[in-house]
Amino acid sequence: MIEVKNLTKRYGSHTAVSNLSFHIETGQIYGFLGPNGAGKSTTMNFMTGCLAATEGEVTVGGYDIFEDAAQAKRRIGYLPERPPLYLDRTPLEYLAFVGQAKGLTGSALEEQMRRVMAVTQIESVSNRLIKNLSKGYKQRVGIAQALLGDPEVVILDEPTVGAGPQADHGNPGPYPVPGQRPHSDPQQSYFVRGPGGVPHHPHHLRGQAGGL
Repeated sequence: MIEVKNLTKRYGSHTAVSNLSFHIETGQIYGFLGPNGAGKSTTMNFMTGCLAATEGEVTVGGYDIFEDAAQAKRRIGYLPERPPLYLDRTPLEYLAFVGQAKGLTGSALEEQMRRVMAVTQIESVSNRLIKNLSKGYKQRVGIAQALLGDPEVVILDEPTVGAGPQADHGNPGPYPVPGQRPHSDPQQSYFVRGPGGVPHHPHHLRGQAGGL
C-alpha cells in the first residue's frame, strides 16, 4: 500500500530523518513510536505529500507522492498534528466542503457524512460552530474528515490528544470499541503516531485506530 524508501530530510547541517525505509501492507494497523523530535510528524508529512524530502521516495498504491501527487493523495485520509478545521463553519458545513473537495456529491456525500459523524459521535454538535466546540470534539471532527471518501490508508497524527483521559490511556472513550470495524473497509490501512516521549504498547495504538 505504502512504500517508503531511503527517506532523508536535512535542514542545513541538521538531519531530521535519516535513510528511513518501511512498507505498509493493506488492511493492517501500524503504530509510529519515538521520542519528541525523532521525526515522526515530519515523516507523516512526507507520506502525505505535505513536505518534500531531501532524498528518497514514497509511493502510495504504486503512485509516487511527489511525481503523481493527485493519484497518491486520492488514496489517503490524513489527520495532521493540528486538525485542519474551518472554525467559522459547523461540522456539517465543513465535512460537506471536505467531501466535495474529495469528489463526493449528492447521496454519496450525504451517506459518507452520516457514517463518519456516527463513527466519531459528533452528530449532537453537527450544527454548532467548530470554534465553539471543545478540543475533544474538534479532534473528532478532524478524524471525521480523514475518514471521508473511504481512503485506502488513514494516517493519524496523535488522534486521541485532547479527546479525553480514557482515549489518551488506551481506551478510545467516545469512539467505537477497539478492534472492531463496523463502518470501515477491512482493506483500509491505519498508520498512527503515538504521543512523543511516552512509551506506548502496540495494543494502545491499535485501540486508537481499531475502532475506526
